Amino acid sequence: MYQAAMDEYDSVRSHTNSQYDSLMALIDYLSVEELALGGVRVDGVANPRERMRVAYDQLRKIRPNRQVIVQEYSLNGAYPNPFNSTTTIRYSLPEDARIRLTINDVMGREVTTLVNGECSAGTYTKVWNGANRAGVSVASGTYYLRIESDKFTQVRKLTLIK
Repeated sequence: MYQAAMDEYDSVRSHTNSQYDSLMALIDYLSVEELALGGVRVDGVANPRERMRVAYDQLRKIRPNRQVIVQEYSLNGAYPNPFNSTTTIRYSLPEDARIRLTINDVMGREVTTLVNGECSAGTYTKVWNGANRAGVSVASGTYYLRIESDKFTQVRKLTLIK
């Protein structure tokens, strides 16, 4: 059961890029006894919320930043979306690649470039603050997030609300 939970952790981690979400999924998956088999002690912690906090703190020490092998290119979108001031963009590369990550307006004009260069295989996050390349805040509306490489192109819609 513990190995199945570790597999669930890895699966969530590869999709969310969030250690917190991954560990919460792991804690939800395991009973108190199963957590103890993995070296996590939550005996005597009756409050479920406190039990999760205690287990989270312990698991973070056991599995600090286990690397996940990315299997495919992906542009995971942005969170939050719609957004007010900033949004966090997540993307994954299965191999080293030259990429270009841009924000475009509805007319297809480039508003700003977030990444333009070589990246190693892995999962990345980038924050867009709703500004153009000159640093000026753009108007509320629909924008398109575009990632391009030699082998992959994908577009996602973003909505900025002020």
